[in-house]
Amino acid sequence: GLTGDSAYTLNLYPSNGNVFRFDSLGNNIGIESTTLTTLLTNITSPTYVWKKEGVLISGEVLSTYLIPASELQSTSSISYSCTVSGTANSKQISITEYITLYRNADGSNVISATLSNDSQLVPVDEYGEILPNSFDGISSTIKIFNGIKEDTGWNVAVTVSTGVTG
Repeated sequence: GLTGDSAYTLNLYPSNGNVFRFDSLGNNIGIESTTLTTLLTNITSPTYVWKKEGVLISGEVLSTYLIPASELQSTSSISYSCTVSGTANSKQISITEYITLYRNADGSNVISATLSNDSQLVPVDEYGEILPNSFDGISSTIKIFNGIKEDTGWNVAVTVSTGVTG
């Protein structure tokens, strides 16, 4: 295929968002669970390894993972990861994606951020090397919200990687 057509990716998507709400007594409000679903691009024969806070979740080997709200009962956030191993471009690969779920107490706003472009595929050659000028024209704008209102009182720092300006 054309250069870049063989790029492989892994994304995790929570079915009900990444925030659970609890009242002042610690009772869940609304969403009882969320399912993390993997979305793969150009990876065949995948196997899945799920972790919670860096610890293997025994027996979880499917492309989805169900998370009950009770897992956030006594903590403000929990991080999950999924490592997918498989074949991409006729080579064995392993790729990991991370996501954090948050607990929000009733009566408090969720602080959240959105990016206008939260991921970008860039063309690579058959060896996985990024092609010259691949980052040209790629941009993203961040918006931070306090509850449902945009909050402009934040300082955002950008760490620039090689080949990226911003």
